[in-house]
Amino acid sequence: MPKETLKNSQKRLESTLKFISSPIELLELIDALENSREIPVKYAYRETGASIWDNFYQKYISPKWYQPNNVEIELLHKNFNYLNGSYQNCQNLNIIDVGAGNSYPVKKYISQLDKIGKINQYLALDISEELLKVSQTNFQKWLPKIPYSSYPVQKC
Repeated sequence: MPKETLKNSQKRLESTLKFISSPIELLELIDALENSREIPVKYAYRETGASIWDNFYQKYISPKWYQPNNVEIELLHKNFNYLNGSYQNCQNLNIIDVGAGNSYPVKKYISQLDKIGKINQYLALDISEELLKVSQTNFQKWLPKIPYSSYPVQKC
């Protein structure tokens, strides 16, 4: 391995080790390094990583007038009528967002549900507690009247 690559890997590992919060996480990290030779992505969102991702996402990935929507947003938009058709036998929906990230992809979808009075609450699930904090801040800024809950999940 080239010396510079080894230095970069060591720096990344040292910064990751600062965020290990339990012996279980340390064992998980060792296992990931032994088996897949990589640091699990959930550590990228620790500390300031979550806000860095949110800023990047909203600046470069979220839709603008000159670029197409991302896949999730487009899928929800194109299937709104199907997902909320009259054959659905319910008054209000509870949305459970698995891998919520910063919650941007569901912003427009939930806003549309709110306009037709079909949203009950939003539950965000993610492996990163820091991203869930970003999600909550964003969601409550965008849709403050809709109840928000979050839950950190562990990788199986």
